Amino acid sequence: MTPGPILIKQCKRCLKSFSESTLGSGNTFGATFWTDGKIEGPMLPDTPDLVKCPHCGQFLWIAKASVVEEIDPFHSGDAWPDIPSYEELTEAEYLEALKMGIAKTKSQQIRTRICAWWKANDPLRDSHSPEQTGHSAATVENMRALFQLLAKEEGDYQRITMAELARELGDFQAAQQILTARFSDDKQDIVRKISELITKRDTRVASLEFD
Repeated sequence: MTPGPILIKQCKRCLKSFSESTLGSGNTFGATFWTDGKIEGPMLPDTPDLVKCPHCGQFLWIAKASVVEEIDPFHSGDAWPDIPSYEELTEAEYLEALKMGIAKTKSQQIRTRICAWWKANDPLRDSHSPEQTGHSAATVENMRALFQLLAKEEGDYQRITMAELARELGDFQAAQQILTARFSDDKQDIVRKISELITKRDTRVASLEFD
């Protein structure tokens, strides 16, 4: 992994600055892949699209925040001492942002709902409990809304995500029906894994092992 420049950005509301670390190059070595599409990789850190200003709490699309300065990560010195980084959102904050209309485009709505879903699944990823603890009503509502958004899209990723949503919601028949479509060769591992979990009537998010 090679770090990219550190970006000093400005919040549009309070006009205070915060930092964003970028990635020059990365890889999936040592990464864990999950059935809900999340990738956790030490060599592939993820920058969320929607973040929170560490000063005033404003929700903002980080790509749209103005860049004040770019700093070489290897020679950062004391140019911006003690400047805080952006803050990541919780599931509740992602859902709040949706209610506020922050996600204006369909792609933004899909991405925001996926991130909220991932946050809901995070406490379950390392759980060894034989049963899923169950999602909250807000999480279920978000998952169903995401399913409906993806139903109007085309492609392997969309269909696999819909199948996973249906499986985690306990609608195994719908999940299996979605997986009867033809998928590209590189998607066969995840299709096989989700199908196995459907057969077991397992609603837990699961890690993937690739052949």
